[in-house]
Order: sequence, then structure tokens, then C-alpha cells
Amino acid sequence: MGGCWVWGYDEITWFAQQPEVYRNEWLRYACRWVREHDQEGYLEMPGSRCLAVATKGKRWYCANRASAATPDGFGQEETIRAIWARDAASTTPGQRTPHRH
Repeated sequence: MGGCWVWGYDEITWFAQQPEVYRNEWLRYACRWVREHDQEGYLEMPGSRCLAVATKGKRWYCANRASAATPDGFGQEETIRAIWARDAASTTPGQRTPHRH
């Protein structure tokens, strides 16, 4: 699509077009990378965003696990939960609590 869209799409559309296994691994990788390069940095988790291009027949990305109640999920719910649990467990008393966006 050109312009400022590094991967040919905006970031969330690029992310949504990746296979589920890759999306989950990419979130773990990105969190590790931020922690290694900037202790005060945070990665914003993709919760729910409009897609620039329909992906898998959907115009909206949702991180939840697909179910009967929420059928449009892309499947990052458990990965995000595990990342946040690991961050919470590594926070010691008196240390700033990680922000969750």
C-alpha cells in the first residue's frame, strides 16, 4: 500500500494476517525485545482494532479466543494472559507495576 505502512499495511492488519502461531510467538518476542532494550518501555497489546483490509473475512481484530459467544477472535487471549502473568510475577515489592494497555 506504500507510504508509511512498513509491511504494506498498518501494523494491526499486518499482524492479523499472520498465522495464529506466529502472532503468539511474535508477541512473546516483542515483549522480550522491549524488556532487553528498555526496562522502562512497554509493548501495547493488541486487544481490539479496526483492520485496514478485511482479513479472514473480518474487518475488526479481536485478541480473544474464538468461541460461541465471541466467534470473531484471532486467538491471542491466552498468550497475552501468560505474558501479563509473567510480568506480574517478576515485579518485586516497591518496584513499579507494569502498565497494561
